[in-house]
Amino acid sequence: MTWTYGNDPGSTTAAQRRDAVRVTTGDKVSTNPLISDEEIAFFLANNSNNLLSTSADACEAIAAFLGTKADSLKIGQTQVEYKESSARFLALAARLRKQRASTGGGFFFGGISVANNETHASDADAVQPQSYAGRDNYPGTTPPLGTVEQEGV
Repeated sequence: MTWTYGNDPGSTTAAQRRDAVRVTTGDKVSTNPLISDEEIAFFLANNSNNLLSTSADACEAIAAFLGTKADSLKIGQTQVEYKESSARFLALAARLRKQRASTGGGFFFGGISVANNETHASDADAVQPQSYAGRDNYPGTTPPLGTVEQEGV
């Protein structure tokens, strides 16, 4: 298990993406590593290098790791609450997933590819839009679906 942090978060190189995940999850202290470089690389590969999704997966993995420990540990005057830490990482994962959902959308312009439209029109199992049913034609003059007249070829 390796743990590295180069203090260079970004999205260009693998090392920058690893550092970005470490910054987002708060795993920047080498004396208390929470997740390995290999685990981060695994999550990056599974999420197509999306940093928010990878960070959320990493937070859930950290919460699972902390969940295997005792709820609390007291040595002298020092007490560590692992249960609370696990809950905080799960809350951070939920917040990151919500942020990913709000920024990941964008616009999709469909129906502009002639080849895709022809493929869809020839698929007998596909539900065809009403515009193919001749709604713009006079009643009773609609050619059958799939004919040359209907497709305009």
